[in-house]
Amino acid sequence: MNIRLLLLPLFACLVPAAGGTWATPVPVPEARTPHASVALVAEQVTAARGMTTWVGLRFRLQPRWHIYWQDPGDSGCPPSIARELPGGVGAGDIRWPTPKRLPVGPLTNFGHTGEVTLAVPISVPAAFAAGELRLLARALAGLRGSVHSRIGDARAPAAGVGRPPPRPGAGRRLFAEARARWPAVAAPAGWRLSAARHNSGVSLRLETPSAVVIDAASFFPFDEELMDAAAEQTLQRQGQAQVLELRAAAVPVAPWTRLAGVLVVQAAGAGSGGPGQSFVVELPLAAAVTARSSPALSAGQAPAGVERASPAGRSKPGSIQT
Repeated sequence: MNIRLLLLPLFACLVPAAGGTWATPVPVPEARTPHASVALVAEQVTAARGMTTWVGLRFRLQPRWHIYWQDPGDSGCPPSIARELPGGVGAGDIRWPTPKRLPVGPLTNFGHTGEVTLAVPISVPAAFAAGELRLLARALAGLRGSVHSRIGDARAPAAGVGRPPPRPGAGRRLFAEARARWPAVAAPAGWRLSAARHNSGVSLRLETPSAVVIDAASFFPFDEELMDAAAEQTLQRQGQAQVLELRAAAVPVAPWTRLAGVLVVQAAGAGSGGPGQSFVVELPLAAAVTARSSPALSAGQAPAGVERASPAGRSKPGSIQT
């Protein structure tokens, strides 16, 4: 017997921009503020026992407004999800799309604009015996624009049971778009990456096949408050390689011992307005006086869902809590 996923209306509380109070939860198709809306979506109508299905939060943001990535940059907090699941049913971490650099005055945030889906895998055990599967999710997300606002405490149960085999739901297109925006788990074949510390920060060295010429690059760290988010990231050629310079935070919260995050590169001729190519980077940091003395190290695979360290006093980015 397969489980049919039926997403019922959200129960939402919205927080106004300033000076407001929490509203009484009421059932609505999606949670809204004047600047954004969020709805719970599913990739498939059904989910087979012993398999994984995907659900997610679909954000629609007005121009000049954004939500935060797992490392928000200079300010803000990323969306978090608290969930209640039946025994044996599991939920994985949020799969984060590739972020953008979003200047806000003298600060720089890392986040997402427009329409974006934050996807979460839900695994149903083969031995799940109940005739009904009920999921309850509560989401809290901060928005940033000309003023701060919050959209939060969005609740959505999903229940039902059915015999049809798993089939694509109305959210199939949304999740295909979401997967296209996930960073690859490793650098492209033939690329060699290395990283080294120096007095003002970190140098990331990129050695690519001769046919690949990089016009621009941006790095988004998993570890918060180690890198100066607002500092310009300069890309310079050194011999056959290119080096991206990353400035350390003025007051880092911990020693910078690894370079872990997402690298976005723009190849020559691709156009500055394109999305670029993104992949996960996780490298040890060699101690060096200058970036030129750092040894070359191959980029290892790092699954995008792996847990990352969070600075003391701040919640884990993209947390999914019970």
